[in-house]
Amino acid sequence: MLMFIFNYSLGTYLLPYFTAMILVSTAVGAVLYLYKRPAEKIEVTAEEHNNPLELKIALLFAFLFILFTVLTHYALQYYGNTD
Repeated sequence: MLMFIFNYSLGTYLLPYFTAMILVSTAVGAVLYLYKRPAEKIEVTAEEHNNPLELKIALLFAFLFILFTVLTHYALQYYGNTD
């Protein structure tokens, strides 16, 4: 849809290719869904999950945020803002 908004001629040129891709992927997905069903029901057991909000991960992301903020500051300072 965005191709038609920004470049209508490109959108009309690529429309058949994207339509073919969508149809082929839908057909492959339907075939895999219908013919590759498991023979036996698999029993799902509850596994213990780690908390994704652990302090280690939070500190890692904080460090990465600060690192990239400093790198961006120095890049703009030394190379300037060229608009």
